[in-house]
Amino acid sequence: MEYQYDNWQLINSLNIGDTSTTSVTPAQLEFIKKFGESSLETQNRIGLLPGTDYPNPGKAADGLFFPSCYNHADDLIGFPGSAVIDGWTSGTVLANWFFDRNPSAPRRLTDVGEVGLPTSPTCTGVNT
Repeated sequence: MEYQYDNWQLINSLNIGDTSTTSVTPAQLEFIKKFGESSLETQNRIGLLPGTDYPNPGKAADGLFFPSCYNHADDLIGFPGSAVIDGWTSGTVLANWFFDRNPSAPRRLTDVGEVGLPTSPTCTGVNT
């Protein structure tokens, strides 16, 4: 599970500054866009995006929950405003996959649209 624009990584690991309560600067906005592009490219290279071939057949059952959000996997710990993709939350997808509760449930979900800024309608965006 990875949010395309993981705000914890951006704020705490990459030190772009606190963007949760203030509008982002043009420099921060550009960095957030580049981070999202890099996240998408990483998922594409390892073949986890829906519609791509996974390069390691032994790992074909791996899953992905990759919303276009500026969050940090909040729905796993019960915060409101969580990402939903095609009616599924990351916690439900993870539980279905890990415990094999619903073999017909999707294992790879993303709502990534045009690369740029977060586009998911179900979770937090960037204060511009």
